Amino acid sequence: MADDDFRAELEHLFAEYGDALGAMDAPATAALWAMPGLMVTDDVVGAVESRERLAEGLAGAYPQYREQGLAAARATILEHRVLSPRLVRALVHWDLLDASGERVDQADFEYLLRRDPDEDAWRIHVAALAVGELENPL
Repeated sequence: MADDDFRAELEHLFAEYGDALGAMDAPATAALWAMPGLMVTDDVVGAVESRERLAEGLAGAYPQYREQGLAAARATILEHRVLSPRLVRALVHWDLLDASGERVDQADFEYLLRRDPDEDAWRIHVAALAVGELENPL
């Protein structure tokens, strides 16, 4: 697969992820993760064994997202590196927007993604908060 094809597929995945976050659709967001999944920040390392548990955790953060005014999440892929035909590392900048399109927060995440052979789609395995001060990481 050409590098441009990898990037286009990643852009599609993160656009779908942002749409699900903005809609606060926990099952749709969790569906974009592979299991087990791992979330890493300076203060927390969390492993998730099922998409159902991930959806529950995401749904628990939604009241705070609503309080912050989150209505949309827009991803910009800053860089990506193809590690193998089925593994990609991506650095993604997130702008978290309110209903008027104003930024309410931002953060950079480093992702490790694997192409799931059963779904023939990219899925997130690891997300690490690289820059930002989000209380509830995406």
